[in-house]
Amino acid sequence: MQTLIYVMLVFTGQDNVYLVRERRHFWQSRPGCWLVLVSVPDIVLMSVLATRGILMTATSPALVGGAAGFVVSGSGGFPEDTHLQVFFFF
Repeated sequence: MQTLIYVMLVFTGQDNVYLVRERRHFWQSRPGCWLVLVSVPDIVLMSVLATRGILMTATSPALVGGAAGFVVSGSGGFPEDTHLQVFFFF
């Protein structure tokens, strides 16, 4: 459970960075090259550590993917998007 919470914290942290960098909708501009170059290895490294059980209890890749889907489904900032989260995870 602690590993899954760690995974969620990393995904939501990355999500927040992409959301607050833009004044309007986050999809209106592409992120900078440096932001992508830092974000992708962070997510990949965290996923490898979590699924292999390095420095933490191992969790399944399906749970890591589910956590990513949960964060991405709610990242639009619209209250009506929460029905996707309820549909997939409850």
